[in-house]
Amino acid sequence: MKRSLRRAEMRVGLLVGADLRGAQLQDADLWGAQLQGADLWGAQLQGADLSHARLQGAILRGAKLQGADLWRAQLQGANLSHAQLQGADLSRARLYQNDDPAQSNLLDIRGAIVKSHSQEESLELQAM
Repeated sequence: MKRSLRRAEMRVGLLVGADLRGAQLQDADLWGAQLQGADLWGAQLQGADLSHARLQGAILRGAKLQGADLWRAQLQGANLSHAQLQGADLSRARLYQNDDPAQSNLLDIRGAIVKSHSQEESLELQAM
């Protein structure tokens, strides 16, 4: 079942562990939302404001995040494999838990696409 929450305003919303698989959250305001462990597999988050969101351990596999704002988002341990991140802002996002990425719970970005298919090459991120 698709859940339509387009342009929803959920600033600082408490959505820990929520089942939002396939949810339509285009242009939603999720600034500072608590989404730790939430299942957003295949969610449509194009243009969503996820800045300052807490997404530790969240499942964003295959999510459409084109143009999303993830500024200062906390993404430690999140699964972004095969997510579409073209034009997304990941500035100052926390991708690992401490200063040593080798000893931290890293973000899973295998197969994530960060450049547009219309460009000559698209960059696909591989596991480290």
